[in-house]
Amino acid sequence: MLPRITLARLAQSFSLTLPQQQALHQSAALEQPPPGAWPLLQRILVLLAASLSGFGLLMAIAANWDDWSRSTHFVLLGLAVLLTALASWALSGRRALLATALGVLALASVGGLLAFFGQTYQTGADTWQLFALWAALTLPLCLGLRHPLLWIVWLVVAHLAITLWAHERIQGGFWLQDRPVLLTQLLAMGLGGLWWLALQPAWQAWTGSSRLGARVALLLLVLLATGLALSGARMEQPLTTLYSLLPAVLLLLLLGLWYGRPAHHDLMNLSAVALGLLVLAMAQVSSILLQDFLSLFSIGLVGLLLLGLTVAGLMRLHTQRQGMSRSEPAGQASAPMHRLADLLAGSQADGLARALRHGVTQGWWPSAEQALAAIRPDAAGQRPASLIVLSALGGWLAVLPMALAFFVSGSSPEAGAVLGFLMVALALAGLRAGGRSLFLEQCCYAFLLTGMLAASVFTALSLERVGLDTREFVAGLSVLTLLMLLSTWLLRQTWLVLLMGAGLCVTLPWLIVQLTGTDSFLFIGQEAPAWALAWLNPLVALVFPAGIWWLQRQGLSLPWKRLEKAESWLAGWMLAVLGQHMLEAGNTFLLTGLLGGGPGMAMGLPGSGPGWNFWSWWLPLMSLLFALLGSTALWRAWPEWRQPPMVALAALLLLASALLPSLGVPLCYLALCCATGRWRLAAAAVAAVLWVIGAFYYQIHFSLLEKAGMLLLTGLLLAALATWMRVRQQRRTAAEPAVPATAPRLPIPQLRHLIPLTALATAAVILPGIQSNEALIRDGERILVRLAPVDPRSLVQGDYMALAFAIDPTLPLGERSLAEPEPAPDATASAPDAPGSLDQPEPDNQDWKPEPPARHAVFQLDARGVATIVRLERDDSKPPLQANERRMALRHQHGMPVLVTNAWYFREGEAQAWEAARYGEFRLRDDGRALLVGMADEQLRPIRPARP
Repeated sequence: MLPRITLARLAQSFSLTLPQQQALHQSAALEQPPPGAWPLLQRILVLLAASLSGFGLLMAIAANWDDWSRSTHFVLLGLAVLLTALASWALSGRRALLATALGVLALASVGGLLAFFGQTYQTGADTWQLFALWAALTLPLCLGLRHPLLWIVWLVVAHLAITLWAHERIQGGFWLQDRPVLLTQLLAMGLGGLWWLALQPAWQAWTGSSRLGARVALLLLVLLATGLALSGARMEQPLTTLYSLLPAVLLLLLLGLWYGRPAHHDLMNLSAVALGLLVLAMAQVSSILLQDFLSLFSIGLVGLLLLGLTVAGLMRLHTQRQGMSRSEPAGQASAPMHRLADLLAGSQADGLARALRHGVTQGWWPSAEQALAAIRPDAAGQRPASLIVLSALGGWLAVLPMALAFFVSGSSPEAGAVLGFLMVALALAGLRAGGRSLFLEQCCYAFLLTGMLAASVFTALSLERVGLDTREFVAGLSVLTLLMLLSTWLLRQTWLVLLMGAGLCVTLPWLIVQLTGTDSFLFIGQEAPAWALAWLNPLVALVFPAGIWWLQRQGLSLPWKRLEKAESWLAGWMLAVLGQHMLEAGNTFLLTGLLGGGPGMAMGLPGSGPGWNFWSWWLPLMSLLFALLGSTALWRAWPEWRQPPMVALAALLLLASALLPSLGVPLCYLALCCATGRWRLAAAAVAAVLWVIGAFYYQIHFSLLEKAGMLLLTGLLLAALATWMRVRQQRRTAAEPAVPATAPRLPIPQLRHLIPLTALATAAVILPGIQSNEALIRDGERILVRLAPVDPRSLVQGDYMALAFAIDPTLPLGERSLAEPEPAPDATASAPDAPGSLDQPEPDNQDWKPEPPARHAVFQLDARGVATIVRLERDDSKPPLQANERRMALRHQHGMPVLVTNAWYFREGEAQAWEAARYGEFRLRDDGRALLVGMADEQLRPIRPARP
């Protein structure tokens, strides 16, 4: 329960007057900055400055890719690694915060150096190798500094390496015998479990990890285990699916037993483990039952049963563990705090304790115990945030199969719509009457969502069948919106009201667009002008500030149940708006490398073509105004923070909001939540702000050099602001009596001497590689291989051209590429496979076994140096070659052989020049090791893009 709602219940339970309500609210001081907020802000600014400066340096080097020599690049990046690591080591014993900031720079510099090495010497090393080497080289840095932030970043890098490696092997495990899927799963999950175990509290003295770090490690482990299990499953073969899911199920069960013990009880971790188990269970059930629409409905019912039992069981276990902790011996004075912790789940209990003491002093209630007893909520009606997330996500495991069963059942649209409305009515009745049963609540939740989808979709289909214009989509969307509004009004469960608020934030604007946008009743048969929709996004974003302002004006006089519902609905609306702005910003840093994508949806808004001039000033203006609104609210709420450094910080954030149109609203929400004491929502706003800042890396309307300059300048300004704030704080506290120094948090200072090992190990890995590759470029034989290029865009690594070399000896040159195999159109009419073909023969019996993968490709050179494939070798025997033959080693990616690499990276903005590429230019060593050094055109001339 939120603190503000608890205060309202107190005020209304004891019939306090309006002045008494205001005094009670002021005594709690919920809107004031928490203790230690000023030093915390300094630390955040220092770490953010280090991160932005580090990535700005990397982009500055990338922007001057070919303006400097390779040796200059390596020297600069090597110096960055060396200097930041040594400086972090020198300061680690005295200035922990500055040492951590430099450690972040060192970690980023190592990653940049490895990425630059891989792009400079395009040997075709797998992406997982880059991340694995990055994690290994920076492990001494994390052990030496022992800071939670470093560990979280390191965990992400390490799990990326494990995930990419495991998926690479599993995807090839279906047809390659030397890549067993089970062994790969066990090794990957074992490594992930090792990192999780190392960051447990028992090892905190050695690692310095926090509770947040341990939770991140668990979440990444659950994602790893679940993803690997699903990637190896075959839904049409239940036994194969079970074989693939079993290792992950066993691991998650062990984790559940660990966190179910009283000594390690953590409901958030248990919820994450339970969600992973639910996903795996639904995958196995689907592989067994999936046949027709009735089986889909059965799958949904099974998911519903599993979800209800899981949530109810976790809630019961959590209640038992809380009861056990309360039954431990405790002093009489701590009893009210125990009750406050139960009431608020640890949120702002100190402020409410002050309010309770103030009420006792004023004579409003006899004691704190009696006041808490008067407002103690029903335990069944309260649900922790982690179970809300589990219910919201896990519910779709039941909803989607049941909804799909409706749509493939073949029933008439009218019958489907009626059945959907009936399900909504029954679900609402059950939710209003069965609030004490979590299992019933989960069942009704799934039926409610399924009924809403069915009612809206089948209503649209029924209108389409009778031929009522083309507004059937608007009708279906209107039905869905009205059902959500009705549910918001009738529902009592706050977590469901939150979900309805988030849903309405999506459907209402969408409905408005359909009614006022292109080809709507306002602009029949024509495109809507830019201004027709310009007001919509700001209006949607203003709902949350307006609702917060109204609630603050009401104070504690609003009936607490209505206040609780309004808070939940606004929270859902806010989370949906934040999600929208994160989506518009695009993928954040490192995410594009795994999921693809890049610039945000703002580049494709209505009017972004001919009317882009309007949006180019409207979007930054709205972002700036929202950021100004948030800074004004914080300025008024926290007068003690009205200091010159904060003014400078606000000006910097306003400028950033103008440059990043998706940043203004999250900053506004962050400031409003801090100013009003809504700290959980503030944490969500912080995540959105960091996401948008990370997405700046992929904004293609800024050049790399411009982005590098902005990040470097921002980092330097933030560092200056943090220093300014620290100096002012030292001057303010100089006259105060000195506080005796406390013992260091981590009693193993000698681990700091591991920090320089990162620089030494990086040099030991990079320098021999540079020497070897430079010798190959200088002395290797020049060979040209025909290719078939395409050029997608990889915004995590710059621009690149995807390469597909034509080296199948059974096909004419250029007709088939190694990286893009296509099945023969008629297997029965295909010619028998020639020796060394890439294709595998169709199995005639169960004893058929695939041939081993190709390990070498043998080419025949002509007088021009053009290589033509002769054969593939599937072992390492290496028979003698003829005078005009050359052997090149193959590597494997996604289960297919690749000639050196499948991508050629080039400078940003030079895609047009590389479109003329027809040949890949290699340097070949006598032992078969090759290096891709360039591209050549049809006349075999090396491509050298013209640069100013």
